[in-house]
Amino acid sequence: MEQINSLKTLRKIYLCVHALSWIDISPKDEAQREILWGGGEHWPGRTETCHKLDLKLRDKLELLINSIQDDEAFFFLPTGLKGNTELIEYAKKELGPRCVVCRVEHDINYNREFLGAEFVEEIERDTKKAIENSKHVIPKFDLENWEKSKAWALDLNKQLNIQGYTYDPSNVEFIACGENWVGCGAVYPIQMGRAFGLSNPIERRFDLINPDWSPVLLEALPIDQNLPMPEQIRLFIFKIANAGPIGWTPSPPIKDRYVAQYWEGIRGIMDPAHQVEVDFPIKSVREINLFGVDIARTRGLWAEPNSEPMLMTVGAGFTTPYHSSLVMAEENTNLDEFRSALLAGKVTTI
Repeated sequence: MEQINSLKTLRKIYLCVHALSWIDISPKDEAQREILWGGGEHWPGRTETCHKLDLKLRDKLELLINSIQDDEAFFFLPTGLKGNTELIEYAKKELGPRCVVCRVEHDINYNREFLGAEFVEEIERDTKKAIENSKHVIPKFDLENWEKSKAWALDLNKQLNIQGYTYDPSNVEFIACGENWVGCGAVYPIQMGRAFGLSNPIERRFDLINPDWSPVLLEALPIDQNLPMPEQIRLFIFKIANAGPIGWTPSPPIKDRYVAQYWEGIRGIMDPAHQVEVDFPIKSVREINLFGVDIARTRGLWAEPNSEPMLMTVGAGFTTPYHSSLVMAEENTNLDEFRSALLAGKVTTI
C-alpha cells in the first residue's frame, strides 16, 4: 500500500505505436524496400510519400516530447528499426522515467513465459468469453492480436509503476500516435484501451499517424477527429486531394472530396463489433476502398452513388476481421449535411 501511495499520478499518456518505420527506407533503395516490405512499394510513389511523411512525423513527435509536462508520459511499442529506436532514445533522454518502452513483442510463447501463469489464465478466460459472446467464428489471428494487446498493456503498466508513476483509468487522457492508421495504429490503441481498463477511448490522432496502407488517406487532411458516437464509437472526417490514384481513373479526375470512417473507440475480442446505418441524401455518397476504387466496381457492378441508406462497418483495425468502411461524398456536397447524416447514424451490433 505504501508503494501505491508513493506513486505519482499521470494526467496524460501518449501511446506511440510502431512509429517511423519508413525513416529506414530510402525512396531510391529498391533492395531495401524488398527486404523490409516484401514485394517492393506496392503502388507508384508509396515509398517516397511515406518516407517524407515520416520525416515530418519525426519532427512533430520530437516537438511533442519536448512539450511534455511533469504529469504526462510516453509509452512506446518498439520496432527495432532506426527511426523508432532513435525516437525512443530521444524520449528517454528528455523524459527519463516517464518514457516507458514495452519489453514484450509479437512472440506469443515468449510473452506467456515472460508474464507468467496468471496472464495465461486471463487470456484463457478472455478467449472463452469471446467464443461464448461471438455470433461468428473468431479467427486465430484476431485472438492473437488481443493477446498481444493485453500483454503489451500489462508490461507497460508494470514498468510505469516500477518507475514511480501510475494513472487513474477513469479519467486519464490517452492519445495514440505512430503507424499505421488502418493497421497497427488502429487495432492496438482500440484493444489496449480495453486492456488498460480505460473509461474513455484512446484518442487516435490522424495528424500524428502515418496512413501508409492507403494512397487515398496519404493525401488526406483531417477535418473532424474523434467525434463521439454511441457505444464509444468515434467518427473521423477527412478531405482528400485525389480519390482515384490507382485502379480507377475517373474522368474528370475526382479531387477535393470529403470522406469519412467510423472506428471502435474501445473493443476487446469479448465485445461485440458494430455497424452504422446512415441515411445519406440520395445520390450524395459512394463507398470506396483504400485505393479510391468504388466498391461497386470491385463487385462487377455499375458504380453509382447511393440510392438508399448505407450500412457502414465500424473498423477495429486492418489486422482484425472488421475493416472500417470508407465513404466518399459526391462533388459539391455540403460538409455540415455530410457530418450531420454521419452523426445521426443508427448503431447496431454485428
